[in-house]
Amino acid sequence: MARIWAFSVKNVENVQGDERDIIVFSTTFGRNEHGVFRKSFGALGHAGGERRLNVAVTRAREKVVIATSMPTVEISDLLTRRSGPRVPRDYLQGYLEYARTVSDGLADSGKTLLERMVTQQRPHNEAGHHEDDGFTRSVEAFLEANGYKASRARDGGAFSLDFAVTDPRTGLYAIGVECDAPRHRLLQRARAREIWRPKVLGRAVPYVHRVSSYAWTHAGDAERLRLKNAVEYALRGGGLQ
Repeated sequence: MARIWAFSVKNVENVQGDERDIIVFSTTFGRNEHGVFRKSFGALGHAGGERRLNVAVTRAREKVVIATSMPTVEISDLLTRRSGPRVPRDYLQGYLEYARTVSDGLADSGKTLLERMVTQQRPHNEAGHHEDDGFTRSVEAFLEANGYKASRARDGGAFSLDFAVTDPRTGLYAIGVECDAPRHRLLQRARAREIWRPKVLGRAVPYVHRVSSYAWTHAGDAERLRLKNAVEYALRGGGLQ
């Protein structure tokens, strides 16, 4: 049966609360007939414009497609200075540049740009990473005892993993291991935690395996075998010999 798509067009001020599978985000700004680019972006350029931008680009369940003729480098001077965003158009420039880097597969550059966009320090209890408790130390010891090279992969962000196992043939991460579900404040919604995050992580780590602290304690042998099988599967390239 063919899939039926519902289609609607709204401006940036009227999408609060809406969600769609795919959002086409059209900027509608560009150079005029004389080649002049005027830095006038309507609501996105006024006070609070960064909040309207955030609402507009977080309505998609699956992906955002950007249609723009804007010369990104001319929107603001965020990309040419070291400090973070100061005015609303800085956020617009930062977002469009981030989208470009992700589209081009430049994950490291995109991550660096995201870090610059943070203007408030996160409280320690919102950082979302696990402390080195007995559970994580036990998982690490198990990985090492089975001969796997497990590296710490925590940076306090929404994409942190407790460990990443390197494929000795390629030197690249083969699988990420997380001890229980991530608790970062950006991942409070299940869709962000179970769909958006894995999709982004998948660009850098082909497999992510979650270890349950409850199962590790109450059904230890089965949970350890599940972890071992997941790592071996990833190191075989997902089944390739």
